[in-house]
Amino acid sequence: MKLIINSLYSNKDIFIRELVSNAADACDKLRFLALTDPSILGEGDQAKLAIYVDVDEEAKTISIRDSGIGMNRKELRDNLGTIAKSGTQSFLEAVAKGADVNLIGQFGVGFYSSFLVADRVTVITKHNDDTQHIWESDASETFTIREDPEGNTLGRGTKIILHMKEDEAGYVSTDKIKDLAARYSEYIDTPVYVKVKKTEKVPAPEEPEAPEHPEEAAMDEEEVKMTEEAKEEKPKEIERVYYEYEHINPNKPIWMRNPKEITDEEYTNFYKSLTKETVSPLAHIHFKGESGEVNFRAILYTPETAPFNAFEFVEKNKHIKLFVRRVLIADEFEDFLPRYLNFVRGVVDSDDLPLNVSREMLQESHLLKTIAKRLVRKIIEMFNNIAKRDDPEDYRKFWRVFGKNIKVGILEDTANKLRLSKLLRYESTKSDGELISLDTYIERLPKGQDDIFYIAGENVAAIRNSPFLDSARRRGVEVLYFTDPLDEYMATSMSKYENHKFVSVTKEGITFGEETEDIKERTKQLRETFEPLIEWLKTALGDKVERVTVSHRLRDPAEPPCVLANTASTFSANMERIIRAQATIDERVTPQYAKKVLELNPAHPLVRGLLKLAKNAPAEGTPEHAQMASSVDLLFDTAMMDAGFLMEDVPTFTRHVYNMLLHATALPAPEPQDDVDLAPAPEPAPLPPRDPEEDKPLIVDETETPAPEAPQDDPHLNL
Repeated sequence: MKLIINSLYSNKDIFIRELVSNAADACDKLRFLALTDPSILGEGDQAKLAIYVDVDEEAKTISIRDSGIGMNRKELRDNLGTIAKSGTQSFLEAVAKGADVNLIGQFGVGFYSSFLVADRVTVITKHNDDTQHIWESDASETFTIREDPEGNTLGRGTKIILHMKEDEAGYVSTDKIKDLAARYSEYIDTPVYVKVKKTEKVPAPEEPEAPEHPEEAAMDEEEVKMTEEAKEEKPKEIERVYYEYEHINPNKPIWMRNPKEITDEEYTNFYKSLTKETVSPLAHIHFKGESGEVNFRAILYTPETAPFNAFEFVEKNKHIKLFVRRVLIADEFEDFLPRYLNFVRGVVDSDDLPLNVSREMLQESHLLKTIAKRLVRKIIEMFNNIAKRDDPEDYRKFWRVFGKNIKVGILEDTANKLRLSKLLRYESTKSDGELISLDTYIERLPKGQDDIFYIAGENVAAIRNSPFLDSARRRGVEVLYFTDPLDEYMATSMSKYENHKFVSVTKEGITFGEETEDIKERTKQLRETFEPLIEWLKTALGDKVERVTVSHRLRDPAEPPCVLANTASTFSANMERIIRAQATIDERVTPQYAKKVLELNPAHPLVRGLLKLAKNAPAEGTPEHAQMASSVDLLFDTAMMDAGFLMEDVPTFTRHVYNMLLHATALPAPEPQDDVDLAPAPEPAPLPPRDPEEDKPLIVDETETPAPEAPQDDPHLNL
């Protein structure tokens, strides 16, 4: 007994769940038998099947009474005197196979959860075929059964009285038990009532008038007045205390009904009662899951706004309530649904899960994993239904709020990666600010293009005018805008979508599907032509670049003179920025930052001019060589910023800009001045004592104020 009590249950609150569930089972048994013999229900109040919960704070007891089938003496001994022998199991074996009876174990292991909080339990029960008996035990090795000396006080049914332990006095509270009973039995079929204390104002009873005393007749007027005031001060109303049974589970399990018979308003009202929110859900899905192992029903909702912790991706899902035969088992599960779906709300109810085991043991059940797998697919189906609506604003709203969750799902849920990828939406160079799916992108692919091109950046405004897009626009190639830090991780994880590879336009050697033999030959000739400049730039830039090459994408004078691409095996500029921004990065382990490839535009005048200079490169140490090196560094730094890379040496870049401005304005470079005193300024002298005359008001005669002198021209500023 101690082993079962202390190891099977980790949460003491569930004792009320188990006892109310057992009481509901007893009522279900009687209801089933009454289908063939209505007389067993009796008449009047006795025919009413219900559960009553009472809390006696003075006696420190809690009692649960039902008007169900009850037990005879033999059943008391077999069901309560033998650990884990289920009365329901015996009952089910006695009924015909195939009968639609969903019972959860009238008195099996669940009954013994009583001893989590009680040191003594009394069971009073009356079966139609036997007299009323009392079973009692203190969780020791013995129990007693005796016939009730008070006779038949129940009429029919069972009453369990828990004599609470001293250290569990916190449960001896009507409010506490009412909350627990309402939580765990909100949707069971049998009505549950809790006895509550109430007060009301009632008129105060009138006191009978006493016969007039001779002394009263002699009272003076003042005494009479005081007596009348005393009468007026007496309360006209008093507070009356009374008790009544309050129905705590009026809500019916909407998920047990046919979806075709439920209105949208009913679904919305159920969502609001379930979540305690005032806003309507964005979507819902109601279905019945059937398999060879487990059957269940579920209603799932997509909220319109994200919960406060939607992007914390906590391991526990606190928004899915799990029921077993309408009895709440848990509303907080670890790893029940994937964490990227932690915003989904709803209920799941199964008839095939075990009820009287702990939540931890149930969580390891393979049946629960089967249910979760089916739920995930249905949730994705619900998202797709939003995307198919006539009003596209509904899905835009969903994507703005939960798009990040979908991307996390693609990264983590390999089984549903393809299903989730159909939910992706992006702006592109051809979408005019609208969001398009990957399927729409593929439908618009021009002939010869197989890849899905994208460009990643901090936001659309930052990448819309990227130099990498000029050549794509000139060729009519559509490029997706990746503006979420998760996008590039996701594209790398997916690699392909419907056999179309994800390719960043910032990678080297982009051909946009135009790699014909003629183009290859022409590119080879251009590389030979620009070989002097390529070699000179390699030497000048050193390890700043992996290599220098003639670009295939840049072939127009209106396009930039060069772009700084990254190799196919390293991070893009955007990914490098994200990695550097991570607070937890270990600087001792250098990440594989982007290796840069400088692609030259052979049609640009600047590149052609540099080619002429490279063919007649000035000797090192000459001013011409320094000027050319400075121009190359400035060209490289500008390409760095254009590509989105972080500037490593900003002071050097600004110095190159200043030198360029001096060269453009034909000004000589600044030289150090020997006659300029660079010594630190002396300490200021202390202020003299303040003259009291200075505090007098100052009267200014504007007519005598001298006009300021006109500024003299500074010959040094005459350019």
